Amino acid sequence: MTVRTARETLKLSLGTAAVAVWVLPAGAVTITPSTVSVGSNNLGAGTVSLTGPTVSGQSFSSIHDLQSTTTNLLSSEVVTPPTETSSGLRYLYSTPQTTTSWLQDSWTVDLLEMAVQSTGTNASGGKWISLSGSVSAADAVSIRFSMEAAGTFSAISTPFGVTAPLLASFFFGPSAVSSVPGATTNTDLTTLTYSANTFSSAFSSMSFNLTPGVAQPFVAYVYAGQDVTINSFELSGATSNYGLVTTPQSSVVTGSRVLIGAEQIAPIPEAEPALILAAGLGAVAALSRRRRRAGPGPLAATA
Repeated sequence: MTVRTARETLKLSLGTAAVAVWVLPAGAVTITPSTVSVGSNNLGAGTVSLTGPTVSGQSFSSIHDLQSTTTNLLSSEVVTPPTETSSGLRYLYSTPQTTTSWLQDSWTVDLLEMAVQSTGTNASGGKWISLSGSVSAADAVSIRFSMEAAGTFSAISTPFGVTAPLLASFFFGPSAVSSVPGATTNTDLTTLTYSANTFSSAFSSMSFNLTPGVAQPFVAYVYAGQDVTINSFELSGATSNYGLVTTPQSSVVTGSRVLIGAEQIAPIPEAEPALILAAGLGAVAALSRRRRRAGPGPLAATA
């Protein structure tokens, strides 16, 4: 992966109108959705409105290869100094010191988000909303799209009781389909929840490998049959990790000093009398030699 050194500005556009500018840190990948458009069918008196697209960068980090070593630092402290007539006392201490090292990985992921809000009932069935456009990157990354829809439905009465109808289904691909029949848009939902007369469903779709500088088209549909109304449709994407940096880290923690023992210090020995006498005689001899070298004084020379 090419790591860039200059700061890059990510420009998002919806048709010909700029909707956001995101300044990414040095080395970041620019994900640019362009000419994103909304299509719809069978809205009755309803409308659709688009929020986004927006792109944001999120930074992540993790640590690995954690290693710790502990050593004991030995020290001592004199608590009672020795004298010529008595012993002293010294305390012995041990201080634990733990050094920890690890490797920290840091990387970035870009997130692409857009959402459609819709109104209007779907009494006759066949309601659908689409989001289409293209996405490109400055570097070689992949991007995975996910879709989510929410809305309301009218419960169906059956011989076995009241149940929900076939709820919203999705289609996602690199190009538009010629028509949007309900039978071809059904996909396996990763989540599906509903309560009372509302529902929420989500689907994680395919990934695209993006070639640097080449726009990748996409189209996403959400389809609802009769008596199911789509109130919102969201399309989001996340890139693969990029800009990985591994940094060595370390820390040193010093613990509390612990007393591990004590020892006596021997008394200070007295000086031996013979050594003192020898030192005095040496000093007298040195003084006598200096006087002889100096010669007779002035009075002796006059006589």
